[in-house]
Amino acid sequence: MTSRRVLPWLGLIAVFLIVIVWASWPSGGRQTVNEQAHELASEIRCPDCEGLNVADSFTTSARAIRKDLLRRLKAGESESEIKSSYADRYGESILLNPDSSGLGILVWGLPIVVLIFGGAGIAFVILRRSKTPRLTPTDDDRSEVDRARDQ
Repeated sequence: MTSRRVLPWLGLIAVFLIVIVWASWPSGGRQTVNEQAHELASEIRCPDCEGLNVADSFTTSARAIRKDLLRRLKAGESESEIKSSYADRYGESILLNPDSSGLGILVWGLPIVVLIFGGAGIAFVILRRSKTPRLTPTDDDRSEVDRARDQ
């Protein structure tokens, strides 16, 4: 009986761990400059479009930014230098991935914290509910109910 209750939880934990490992696994291999430029372009918001990144946009400014990204990467600039220069020029909203420090840590960490506390709360309620004994009427209770019905 307890294995039927524990087995789904173990499966859920295993799936959760697999997803975390898969998401954090390094991509491996060395990227070409064109691949780096495309990846960087997918992290920068198009200044003219609503909700599109530079890699997916076909506006003139998006094409110019893609060319500029490729030129800068070929010149040896790092991705962080390029991102900071675009953030200085257009503001922090140009970056689709928020910074992982300061306020950006809240953007990334708050959903995870809410998920963990929500899962813990649900597990606590389920465990507490399963430990409360089921009340069954005694013979005295049944006889008292029968007397109340007869009146």
